[in-house]
Amino acid sequence: MKTDAESIRFGRRKKRPRQTGVHLRAGFELYSRILRLRERTVFTNSHVPDIIIRNDQQLRNGTHIMHQFYIASLSSLSENFSSVMSRGGPVMWPLLLCSAAALAVVAERAFVFAMCAYRDAKAGDKLEEVFELTARGDFAAAVKLAETAGPMGEVIAEAAAKAESGINDALESAGNDFIANLRRHMPLLDTVITLSPMLGILGTVTGIIGSFNLLDLTGTSDPAAISGGIAEALITTAAGLAIAIAVLVPFNYFRAKLSDWASKTDRTARRFAAAYMKGTGNAD
Repeated sequence: MKTDAESIRFGRRKKRPRQTGVHLRAGFELYSRILRLRERTVFTNSHVPDIIIRNDQQLRNGTHIMHQFYIASLSSLSENFSSVMSRGGPVMWPLLLCSAAALAVVAERAFVFAMCAYRDAKAGDKLEEVFELTARGDFAAAVKLAETAGPMGEVIAEAAAKAESGINDALESAGNDFIANLRRHMPLLDTVITLSPMLGILGTVTGIIGSFNLLDLTGTSDPAAISGGIAEALITTAAGLAIAIAVLVPFNYFRAKLSDWASKTDRTARRFAAAYMKGTGNAD
């Protein structure tokens, strides 16, 4: 055992390291456990803290206010719609019918074009395999594979079923049927684009005529009496132009897609006709 002199000679004794960090971590863990326990604690009515009561009341009041605002918004929209329809006159009803029909056609055509694009992308390289099988003369396998090769494969399968009358005529007939299916209801959109502004102008003209007739009957010289009627009559023109502009955008989009599909159908028909002629041994 070392003496005091030896201790002094060799220096002070080594002190135990402080565990301040360990104590702080333990304190934080205990504090976090207390907070989690308070969050899970179910208070009775007599021991609910005031801040929880106030927060719950504010949440209920906010929910009630949002509900009332939603109901008021719907009521305001309904009243505005009824007011616009009544102020626009009887021509507003044909315009409403045009907008409803155009909306239905736009939704239906958008679905059709989207499905064609999806099926064509899903087919992948099946069309190339169809051309190879046809060029080798394996027409049965080519037709069976073409039935699962998307829209262009269906055109080929339909043409192959009518190949006895001539492959070129059969391909032309099948391609025309496919394009006609894509063009279905498109003339209705074209009619709405042309008809809506005309109906709007008709409503405005009839409204102005009614305003002048009212001016003659009352005999008033106040310009405000007739300007209000003209302003109301212009509602139909604004509605007709709005419908035409809204329908024109998807109509031009569908026309562009239709042109793309027509070009693709023509290219597919040409390639299949060449492969068919090669498979039958009639290639030049």
